[in-house]
Amino acid sequence: MVAFEADENDPVSQAGWSVIVTGTASLERDPGQVARWRRVLTPCTGGQGDCVVRVRPDLVTGYRLLRPPAP
Repeated sequence: MVAFEADENDPVSQAGWSVIVTGTASLERDPGQVARWRRVLTPCTGGQGDCVVRVRPDLVTGYRLLRPPAP
């Protein structure tokens, strides 16, 4: 079991979102799928990763962060 979180927060508007996917991870072994994901994804660490990991989701949760109301 693994969890993957993606989120974004705009410091100016103080709004954003967060999504967490929990599921089972496995290495993607299909060469066509590996090539496809390498074309469309950019690793956050730069460069090209050594492998592609697929997460089969069991649970997806998320929330929005809204700007606090004015006093």
